[in-house]
Amino acid sequence: MKFAYYYCHKTTKDVKRYIFGIEEIEYLDRYFDDLKMAFSSFADFDKYLMNEGYELIERARCTGFKDVSKTDIFEGDIIRHFAGELGVVTFQDECVGVRWSNDDFRIGVPFEVHKVIGNIYQHATLLTRGDMKP
Repeated sequence: MKFAYYYCHKTTKDVKRYIFGIEEIEYLDRYFDDLKMAFSSFADFDKYLMNEGYELIERARCTGFKDVSKTDIFEGDIIRHFAGELGVVTFQDECVGVRWSNDDFRIGVPFEVHKVIGNIYQHATLLTRGDMKP
């Protein structure tokens, strides 16, 4: 199982996304290129980000599905339908589905023919078309 952690800087509103497997959360021995640092535990990593002015805004589950590019799909991801329509991946009653711009929620979506183009935390402006809201 994987999770995407989203941290937002309190002043700049910059949002960073980090993906962890459950084993990495339990024991994080990982080097982060963008931070130029290694962390021995998830708590140390989390504390570092808080000291840098970031706060955790969301932890999103991986759906277990991949898009057309073989990219893992997480709840909160924005996907583009082959016809151009945008949707947000979400869990509803523990079912994975997509909430489309017409507010229609559909399960059983063939994710492998869609493309992840962002997420609602870092790319909310993608959703400004139509009535869709993050």
